[in-house]
Amino acid sequence: MSKIYLVTNKSFYSHFEESSFVKRLGDFIAQNQFTKIKGFTGSSLSFYFSAILNRRSRPALFIFNSKEDSLYFLNDIETLNSDKQIFYFPETTKEPYSDKQPNNFNLLQRTELIEHINFSKNKNTIIVTHIHAISENQVNKHELKKSSIRLKLDQNISFDKLNEQLFELNFRREDFVIEPGEFAVRGGILDIFPYSSQTPYRIEFFGDEITRIRSFDIESQRSEKNHQSIKIISNIQVSKKSKNIQNIFDVINDETVIYLQCINLFNSEIQKIVENAKSKFDNSLNKEDLVNPENLFINIHSVKKQLKKFKQVEFDSMSSKINFKLNIQPQPSFNKSFNLLIDDLKNKSLAGSNVYLCCTNNQQKKRLSQIFEDLNYEDVIDPIILPLSSGFTDIDEKIAFYTDHQIFERYHKFKFRKTFKNKLSIALKQINSLSKGDYVTHIDHGIGKY
Repeated sequence: MSKIYLVTNKSFYSHFEESSFVKRLGDFIAQNQFTKIKGFTGSSLSFYFSAILNRRSRPALFIFNSKEDSLYFLNDIETLNSDKQIFYFPETTKEPYSDKQPNNFNLLQRTELIEHINFSKNKNTIIVTHIHAISENQVNKHELKKSSIRLKLDQNISFDKLNEQLFELNFRREDFVIEPGEFAVRGGILDIFPYSSQTPYRIEFFGDEITRIRSFDIESQRSEKNHQSIKIISNIQVSKKSKNIQNIFDVINDETVIYLQCINLFNSEIQKIVENAKSKFDNSLNKEDLVNPENLFINIHSVKKQLKKFKQVEFDSMSSKINFKLNIQPQPSFNKSFNLLIDDLKNKSLAGSNVYLCCTNNQQKKRLSQIFEDLNYEDVIDPIILPLSSGFTDIDEKIAFYTDHQIFERYHKFKFRKTFKNKLSIALKQINSLSKGDYVTHIDHGIGKY
């Protein structure tokens, strides 16, 4: 039995890209309007579609039934495609017409994507989302331009006029910026956190001339990068003033392949979301201050017509007519027994399968390596660092990926490749919300009263 190695992420693709079945699946998707697939489990979905997207460079929109499914897939496809630009399209709020403020990081991600699709020359965009997020409309390209300000070095612009423009775009003036939608003024310096950037900008003026533009870190306040020009984009949420409204299907490239988890569930869930929104709107006491649900959410009948112009792949189809059925099994449970794991690894190797043992980080790799060394099994398997969400065995392709967190029966949390640094934001919000008499805990001085 030979030792197993996996050197780079690209070698993960080689097996699937060279597979005659994956080639046949990719060709079928390229040549047909509808493709129905069944049998994906674990992280196998991300391997197959990464290989297909590498073979045929086309824009792709992945729509999952749930937020959790979409985030685990995002985690996997980002892990396997660290060199690609992948966007996540989240919901703005969990419940329509609730008292809770929209999630600013979610608004930032939605704005980043809409701005990229409308104005970027790169059309081969990979988007991951879920039904709830898809159900929400946003402003169109014309409104987006109206909600934008472009600034560049050496530009002459009235400092006071720029302040007025930011107020008109619904930016909030604060003492210092900590999240999207805020700006701060100190002397001839303007700090601004637009909805289209992961970090805020610091713009320095000499009179009415812009002399320097740089992005900076919220926590350390240190400059990260100098910029020749920037675009400041406001909130793209639909408001009562919004005149030009669209959904995600209005924006994406016509060449986009839409990957739907289940088309029947997609239609029924969209209908439920819209009906729930209408019910909440009808029961609201302040309707005159709210956006009508017909503007806020997509129309399922219009979307059904829109979908007809795109190639569609249903990857967890419930249809009786399936084009492709895969023979993939989930990672077995070993109940933390390494003897069972070793027996399984030996049997798979004897059957001609390649097995990769994937670890979340280097610490877990060392832990597994030590266990195999103690069991005198270290010469036949070498754990690799590849944080997949869930293991699987592809019977026909004779390949298996096992994850350390499933072996140890440990919960696996998805991680964003893009991380909005909001630790300081949370801390400052907590401080600002304190009232006289509240109890606080200090790291050095213990508990006290505010």
